[in-house]
Amino acid sequence: MAGLRADLYLLLCSIAWGGTYIAIKAGLTEISPAALLAYRMTGAALLFWIWSFAQAGKIRRALVWRGAILGVLMYVSFGLQTVGLVYTSVSHSAFITGFFVVFTAIFSRTVLRRKLRPGALPGVVLVTLGLYIFTGMERFSNFNVGDWLTLASAAGFGLHIALIDEYSRLEEGELRLLITLQLTVCALIALIFLPFFPGRLEPGNSAIIGLLFLIFPGTLLVAYLQGRYQKETTPTRAALIFALEPVFAALGGFLFFREVPGVYQWIGAAIMIFGTLFSELFRYREASRSR
Repeated sequence: MAGLRADLYLLLCSIAWGGTYIAIKAGLTEISPAALLAYRMTGAALLFWIWSFAQAGKIRRALVWRGAILGVLMYVSFGLQTVGLVYTSVSHSAFITGFFVVFTAIFSRTVLRRKLRPGALPGVVLVTLGLYIFTGMERFSNFNVGDWLTLASAAGFGLHIALIDEYSRLEEGELRLLITLQLTVCALIALIFLPFFPGRLEPGNSAIIGLLFLIFPGTLLVAYLQGRYQKETTPTRAALIFALEPVFAALGGFLFFREVPGVYQWIGAAIMIFGTLFSELFRYREASRSR
């Protein structure tokens, strides 16, 4: 039951991340991407500092290093993805970013020395195929600078997911501090580099509403749930659940912007959901046999 509970909470993270596309779209009508990222991470870090110190323990040096590594990975991944979008299309970016599922499996095996469980590899293949169809990408040829930057960001997301599994096996107080340190490092980097990216800095009503969603469910909630519950599952299975994010983003686009998904998007979404369910059902089947 613990594994099922963890999967449900991670699914909630995927839903929240899907909703961030709507919030970002609203925010970017008034402020620059760099400003949006800086406000989002700074607000989340400040609020997490207030919350975490209620149960804070001693800040160990190892905890600081782990938070710094995760914070740098978070900023680099989002930064590369954002810059990549300047040079490539949204569909290319969405599909290539989805490769974090593959990178998570690779880093889990090479860095963490974890064996892939039965059913994980077919799930990865099915989800990748679903992403291919969902985003409408027709070929891999003619990779440009933006495509390579986006692929690098997908590697960053994959490594981040893998390391969260390794670093988050802590008591509640230390876990909160780890998440706070991660957000703080990411926020500091975003603020340091903000002057180097031109654009409007003063948020209006749309940006404020978008930032409220990005800070609370889009960052605070998912950062805590990922840190708290991903350790109860495997990095590869978590990545498969997170890969459903574009499906929830498309649903949000339909509800709020009346963006009707095409036939290929429906087919791709169905394959992605099937791939995730296949991996889950295979795991529970194996668990039942071992009892």
